[in-house]
Amino acid sequence: MTRLILGFAVTYLIISLPDIFGLTFAIQWVPGVSPVQKAWTYFTSGLAENALGKLVIATISALLLRFCSRIFRRLA
Repeated sequence: MTRLILGFAVTYLIISLPDIFGLTFAIQWVPGVSPVQKAWTYFTSGLAENALGKLVIATISALLLRFCSRIFRRLA
């Protein structure tokens, strides 16, 4: 179960990386916004942008990774 959750979390973060780095959208900043506020906004927006699609893909890939790891463990 732990590997399933870990696989889901890692997959979700990898899928979210382009959004976290701000490659898929632009935010209009007000002058005087600190770098910490910008980083936090990009991080939270990156995780929340297209969340439903990312959840579905991360869930399917976590299940596939878990299934494949069981198969390879039996073969070894």
